Amino acid sequence: MTAFDALQKLTKRDNRRDFFRFPDLSHRVTLNGRTGSGKTQFGAWLLSNARFDLQPFIILNFKDEKLFHQIERARPLDYSDVIPDKPGLYHLAAPGVDPDLIEKWLWKLWNKANTGLFVDEAYLMPDFQAYKAILTTGRSRHIPTYSLSQRPVAIPRFVISEADFYISFNLNDKSDEERVREFTPGDHETYLLNRETKRLPRLSPFHSRWYDIGNDFSCVLGPCPDTNEILEKFERRLTPRQRMI
Repeated sequence: MTAFDALQKLTKRDNRRDFFRFPDLSHRVTLNGRTGSGKTQFGAWLLSNARFDLQPFIILNFKDEKLFHQIERARPLDYSDVIPDKPGLYHLAAPGVDPDLIEKWLWKLWNKANTGLFVDEAYLMPDFQAYKAILTTGRSRHIPTYSLSQRPVAIPRFVISEADFYISFNLNDKSDEERVREFTPGDHETYLLNRETKRLPRLSPFHSRWYDIGNDFSCVLGPCPDTNEILEKFERRLTPRQRMI
């Protein structure tokens, strides 16, 4: 299955599919969307395509999202553990954890480098200096980041300003839309404001606006695969391959 078999038609101009690419190990990704918009499932789908076969990726699960607990082969981590060296997917629970403990852990990750970080929900992340360092120097240190948030105005500005990819689902608040539009193209068809409401047009359920800053490419994406298909992909990619004798 190709990347686009899992999505609805990008636009009426099929040749635009050639411009779509997944984030790589040098990229920072920001996903924004209100509760129920499909943001978390889309983030999980993106993560299922990430290169955790080349380096470790760690899920920092701030809202104790059930979907990430269902990834059976994601290895649990504790804040006292060292940052893993072995490629794969790792899960770190965050609800109710002492912020100082998380800050120290983030600095450990920054010093280790060569490790992906997936944050759900970034608006619950306190204003950590370590998180800013990861976002601003992650490209050179090979720390790809995925930051999910319900409220773009409530997250550190670096989450958006340093992003290489923006994915935006429907947002409830006009101020959130304005924050996203600060860093996304105003002249692209997917980001044009409604002349009467001065708001972004509402998307169909589970659709999102995609902007790849490196390719200067924007489009509207349809719903991603369902939860079972995403979990099956994690299982398939994380299952150790048997060596032929």
